[in-house]
Amino acid sequence: MVPAPDFTFGGRASAEFSQFDMPLHFAIGAFVPFFSPFVGDVLHRFGGAAAHLAASPFVTDPVSQLFPILGGGSGNLLLQAAVLALPILACFIIVRDALRTAEFALTYFGVLLFVQLWQFPGGLRHYGILFVAFVGTVWMWRSTLPPRRAAPSLWVALLVINAVGGLTTLAWEVRPYSQSRNAATWIETMHLEDKFLMGSPDWAASSVAGYLQRPIYYLDCECFGTHVVWNEERADFLGRDEMVGRAIQAMTAERKSEGYLIVNYDYRLGRQTTAPDFAFEPIKRFPEAFVADERVRHREN
Repeated sequence: MVPAPDFTFGGRASAEFSQFDMPLHFAIGAFVPFFSPFVGDVLHRFGGAAAHLAASPFVTDPVSQLFPILGGGSGNLLLQAAVLALPILACFIIVRDALRTAEFALTYFGVLLFVQLWQFPGGLRHYGILFVAFVGTVWMWRSTLPPRRAAPSLWVALLVINAVGGLTTLAWEVRPYSQSRNAATWIETMHLEDKFLMGSPDWAASSVAGYLQRPIYYLDCECFGTHVVWNEERADFLGRDEMVGRAIQAMTAERKSEGYLIVNYDYRLGRQTTAPDFAFEPIKRFPEAFVADERVRHREN
C-alpha cells in the first residue's frame, strides 16, 4: 500500500456544497451493489425471459435509476441530506448503541467529505469501503452479545442484498474485469518490456506499467511515470492529432526510431495524415473486458 515515488494526487479541493451528487453515488452504491454490466451479463446467460429482463435499465443498473429518485441531480439538498443520513439511521437501528453508531458515522462522513471536497465520482470498486465500515461496526457490537442471539432483520436483509450483488460479480470469472494484465503479459511474451513504451490515457496505461514494474512514457503529461503525473503539461483527453504530435516529440527527444503505444480506444492512428512519414501499425488488440475504459488496447509502432 506504500505509494510509488512518482505518485501524486491531482485536482483541487472545493468548498462547493450546492449539491451532494458525488456522495450520493457512494451511499447508494455501497448499500445497493448491483452494477451494469454484471447483472445484465448474468441474466443474458440464463437466456429466455431472463435475457429480456436484462434489457430493463432498473434491473441491469438500479443504482443509476435510484440516483435521480433519491435526489441526485436535482439540487434538492434536503432530500439528498435525508438519503445520506439513512445509513447512520440503519446503523443505530441495528446496534442500538450511540458510541458504535458514532464510530461508523466518523468513517462514513469522513469518506463523504473527501468525495465532496474533491468532487470524486468514484466507481464500484470505491464504494465498498462504506459497507465494510458498516459491517465492522456491527461485528464489534455483536461480539459483545451472546452467540445465539438472533440477528436484527434489517442487518440480515442488508447482508442478503450485498451477497446477491456479490454473486453477480462472479461473471468476472468468465470475462476479465480489465485487460491490463493480459496486455502486460503479452508485452513480456513478445520481449517488448524493455522497448520504448508510450501510453495514453495515463490513468488506463498506468495499470500496464504496474504489471510490468517499470515506467511508461505518458503522452498526456509528456513524462515518464508509473502512476498519473499531474504536471502543467498534462491534458485530460488527447485528440488524434495531438497524440500523434506528442508521440513524435517523445520519440525525437528520446532518439527512438521505433516505439510502442498503449491506448484503450481505437483512434484510427493507422489513417492519420498529420505526419504521413510517421507510420502506425496495430499489432495486438484485447477487446474483451467488463470495463469499457480498459477493453481495447492496441500496440502500435
